[in-house]
Amino acid sequence: MSASNKSRIFKPSLFAGAIVLFLLINSAASFVFAKYKEGVHEDFAAEAIQKSTTKPNVVFSGSSTVLYPLYQLDWSTYGAQPAFEQYTHVHYVEDALSQQTQRKVQVNNISFLGFMISDDLFIIKNYLEG
Repeated sequence: MSASNKSRIFKPSLFAGAIVLFLLINSAASFVFAKYKEGVHEDFAAEAIQKSTTKPNVVFSGSSTVLYPLYQLDWSTYGAQPAFEQYTHVHYVEDALSQQTQRKVQVNNISFLGFMISDDLFIIKNYLEG
């Protein structure tokens, strides 16, 4: 078998392997994040915002790429924080903005692990509108 024949055989099998791997990872992720898709865990942030006596001036929204840095910033600055998946109040940013604006600013977080922007938009539309 020549080198060109080997590379032709290798490329389709590599592609098929990548597809199988993608399907396995996607199936595992859908199983792991099934509880979030049921709409159970996003309610804690909405409830925290709705029960607040003052409405937030700033709201962070996104996935773990937003949630993790904010959580780590508060953890390293102020110590113990609520459970990672129930982190709704962003103290460091709130203090920094309050100091810069010379007035009390409330900063909340509605970011969720594994969520897409469409999920966040759904939450914003239902809980923060009005």
